Amino acid sequence: MEPIEIIFTKEDKYLSDALKRVGHKLLPSNRVINKTLTGIGATHMEIKAKRNSIIIEPNVPVIIGKVDTHSECLGVYKGCTDSTIKKYFQNPDIKDKKLLTTPESFYRIRDIATGLGIDIYTDYFCLFDECEKIGQDYEFRESITFPIADFFKFKKKAFISATPLKTQNKELAKLNFGELIIKPNFDYQVDLEVITTNVFMRTVQDKIQTLLDNKSECICVFYNSIKGIKRIIERFNIPSDKYTIFCSDSRHNELIVNSFSVEKQVDNSTIKQINFFTSRYYSAVDFNLSVCPDIVLLTNQTIAPHSKIDPLSEAIQIQGRFRDKQKDGKRINSMCHITDLVISNYMTPDEIDKTLNQWLKSANDLKIRFNNADLKIVKDAILHEYQQGPIFPYFITPDFQTDFEINIFSVLNRIYKERIKSHYCNKENLLQAYGEAGYFNVTHTDKFDYTLSLNDSDLPQRFDNKKTSQKELIQVILNQIQLGVPHDQILALLKNNSSADQYVNASNVIEAQKLLGSSKVSKQTSFKDIVKLIEKAKRTNQYAEARMSKQVIEDIVKEFSPDLKTPIAKTDIQDRLQVIFDKHKLLKPNNKPFVVSQETITHYFVKPKEDNRAGKYTYTLVSLKPELLEKISSSNII
Repeated sequence: MEPIEIIFTKEDKYLSDALKRVGHKLLPSNRVINKTLTGIGATHMEIKAKRNSIIIEPNVPVIIGKVDTHSECLGVYKGCTDSTIKKYFQNPDIKDKKLLTTPESFYRIRDIATGLGIDIYTDYFCLFDECEKIGQDYEFRESITFPIADFFKFKKKAFISATPLKTQNKELAKLNFGELIIKPNFDYQVDLEVITTNVFMRTVQDKIQTLLDNKSECICVFYNSIKGIKRIIERFNIPSDKYTIFCSDSRHNELIVNSFSVEKQVDNSTIKQINFFTSRYYSAVDFNLSVCPDIVLLTNQTIAPHSKIDPLSEAIQIQGRFRDKQKDGKRINSMCHITDLVISNYMTPDEIDKTLNQWLKSANDLKIRFNNADLKIVKDAILHEYQQGPIFPYFITPDFQTDFEINIFSVLNRIYKERIKSHYCNKENLLQAYGEAGYFNVTHTDKFDYTLSLNDSDLPQRFDNKKTSQKELIQVILNQIQLGVPHDQILALLKNNSSADQYVNASNVIEAQKLLGSSKVSKQTSFKDIVKLIEKAKRTNQYAEARMSKQVIEDIVKEFSPDLKTPIAKTDIQDRLQVIFDKHKLLKPNNKPFVVSQETITHYFVKPKEDNRAGKYTYTLVSLKPELLEKISSSNII
């Protein structure tokens, strides 16, 4: 389909106004709707549309916010029972049904509707909101694509976002999808200062202090690293009555236990002078505040590679969280993005395509060898080689029985990852990306202090000074890291100006700091202690990963699925888990067999219901933890 452009004027308050002007009373079908602007009521339009709708939202907070505002909607996610969904379908008082669901819970809606004789594919419009998330999140959340096959069965359907990625649109064009682009005819760009630096923490401190000196009522820091947020709070000694952290449920309790100020709901009662947001709050959740915020985006590749913010989507979505104009007509006071730069290799979409074609040739060669093999053991070995190779994640073909079929979501995710990596190699690439976004008036500032890194001879001299104790040298490296000096620059100084042993020692300190943080490393008195610390941390991580492996989780699902929501003796649960642990030969870091305790149960299951009355020491298991469910492709634990 050819793309359609629709003008959005200053007089248009909502998307519905622009669409009605060209004859669309409803969102059109078989389109990727690029609404360009955030906060123009696209989801609201579908909620109020005179038809049945299933709206797929990638994140739960969005659903909660919409349901709180629109009582006629049903939010379907963890906690919403099947009986609740069934009663909603059967409620005659709700003429136009509106179900807002996570991708993972879509199947429940489908199956319950089928059981009631409801044809959702014909009777319902399906809207997939924030559609760029399919490509962005696929690597760590394959379940986000669960509804895709069903989505294309709907007679009427659409993808929508203010920032649909171009590569995604290109792929969807093959599926007979066209693009509908909303084109504002007025200046909607936001002023943004991009600050590149090699002294990250100092630059962040200077920026926050400047905002405070300028009497900022509300500073909103978007930083996808709990570790990084904690470091800022502790380093700058921010009192608990001056800050709040907004993060995912899985980290919420952990922070509370460690006495950090944490909230879930963003409103005037929970917001403080300095507010930290992880990526859970980057898109779709509206912040209805009575103050005009200063927005600070943070990317620190040195300690948190996953904190990279996409200029083409996430930066736009973040500023869009703030919908309400204040007395002066502004939504935000200022916006800046502070980041370090790390040179790294990356692939262009063309290079990815060529690599994929080469892998496909290799896969076909394996298929020929497989078909020509006579012995089953040889066939099994060839199949194993295919399934363990780099090509396998990019195809949805599990074996050699059919033609190879590309997994477009895996490919899109790879293109997305490589593009983001390219943005942060140098300032030119980053500024070019912001230019392509077309949403910002960008200014750029360099905050580089080379006296702390490239031209500083103090670091190698101190390492070569035999009077300097190893404990002091460990602290020297930690100080450089805390100042924001990139790891590769620290090592480059020692590589060129010091001995090989000292280079290795510094590398070990950096690795230990990455694994365990500065606090624990600073307590070590020798480089031998650092090596032991790394070895212990790696063993601990290795054995922890083994206990949380996909194979172990699948066995736990099979073992306990029949007994969910049924009281079971705690000792019985322990014994059954022990059988699984023994089967997989799970060990402790000291290489001794892991002995299951009652605490082990809570590592796998959402807090079980406990009953110790009348000597009944039982647990009622409700569900496996959501983050563990994501590790397996399917299970009958919902």
